Amino acid sequence: MDELARERTVRSRKAPRDPAALSRVESLRLARVDLQRQANATGHPGLQAARAGALADVDRQLAEAQAALDELE
Repeated sequence: MDELARERTVRSRKAPRDPAALSRVESLRLARVDLQRQANATGHPGLQAARAGALADVDRQLAEAQAALDELE
């Protein structure tokens, strides 16, 4: 029981996460899902290549945003 109380105390001392950073990560995740859906529905090779590039860019931005968010913890 003491361990649970200690865990709660430690969790309550952590600084709250940055709401703007959380919003950015969530927006990028949603954008990635939408781009993936569009890429799956596209048959034209040119559009598929463009969407693959966009997905790579969103993945890069998402990794950066997640790393920045993890640094705040």
